[in-house]
Amino acid sequence: MTLNEFNQLDTPSARYQLRQCCVSDAWIEAMLAARPFTTAAQLCSTAERIWAALTQQDYLQAFEGHPKIGDVGSLRAKYADSKALAAGEQASVNHADEATLQALAAGNQAYEERFGFIFIVCATGKSAAEMLALLQARLENDRNTEIQLAAAEQQKITQIRLAKLLQDTVMPRISSHILDTTLGKPAAGIRVQLFKCQPDQSWIMLNEETTNTDGRIANLLKDTQPLENTRYRLRFHLQDYFVQQQQPCFYPQVEIECQLDAEAAHYHIPLLVSPFGYSTYRGS
Repeated sequence: MTLNEFNQLDTPSARYQLRQCCVSDAWIEAMLAARPFTTAAQLCSTAERIWAALTQQDYLQAFEGHPKIGDVGSLRAKYADSKALAAGEQASVNHADEATLQALAAGNQAYEERFGFIFIVCATGKSAAEMLALLQARLENDRNTEIQLAAAEQQKITQIRLAKLLQDTVMPRISSHILDTTLGKPAAGIRVQLFKCQPDQSWIMLNEETTNTDGRIANLLKDTQPLENTRYRLRFHLQDYFVQQQQPCFYPQVEIECQLDAEAAHYHIPLLVSPFGYSTYRGS
């Protein structure tokens, strides 16, 4: 479905399509009220803004639309239409060994008993072992903290489902992933600014984002910003991160300049950092 086709759907049909992405009634109705969308990026940023303003009760309703990790077939009957999407998001679980699957099942049961809702995690790209480690770590949280963490994971899932919904719509993206090579872990909480070169060779800042707990930024382009045939700069602010890690910081700021082509639609620009060095490459 293209963005134009989605905008032209009647309200019941559009409501049905949005429910495949997130089953929160409040989120769905606010998204319907925000139509029409001029770009896919605007749709996704609006979805994120609406989600951030919802209540805990809205989040809990959204959580009910998910199967338990490791058991796609347990998806509740009233949300059965999202089963195919859920199956794709949890594909990596299918390759787990039996012991890991059993531990996941036991962990999910313990999680639900502790918090009163099922474990929510964006499973895309994660192995069953990684999800098990996340589950076990999050079992130590209090309920309010866990609702907020689960809501952040739900937001990632919703964005993936919106992209699948609009699979014929090209969404321009500049994404990044920062890895601390000293610790061998993602670097969370790093500010990244995006600049664009103007025709007069001056630079304008387009946006600023902060890496999430996975060290990722899904898209530095926001709202109606197109990807243009020009030079862009990504400025990574590293000093605060290394101070928090109690590490020296030889490069307090790293700036990467690259020539981008609008036809490519998506550029992934990772950064590998350590206290005394960094490297980058064009990812995928």
